[in-house]
Amino acid sequence: MPPNNGTMQIKSWQSSNQKENISQACKLEKEKRKEVMGKGVKHYFKNGKEHKGATHKDAKGRVMSGKTHTDSSKFLVHMKDLSDKAKKVARA
Repeated sequence: MPPNNGTMQIKSWQSSNQKENISQACKLEKEKRKEVMGKGVKHYFKNGKEHKGATHKDAKGRVMSGKTHTDSSKFLVHMKDLSDKAKKVARA
């Protein structure tokens, strides 16, 4: 015997509710990433030289040099992500 209409409505509601929860979780995760690479935090090239110019984010949310993407855009990182050698350059 097929399920009654009420059961199907509950399953449909549960499915849409799950999708909404997943969507909200994704938005929260994006916000967390924004906090990690926030404004006011110094950014460095991988060699330890501080970047003082404009920045933009790539499609994956990684911070890069330049206001917009060009062939010369480079990835930027925080001090904690630099190698020991690059940290010495940054602190000099």
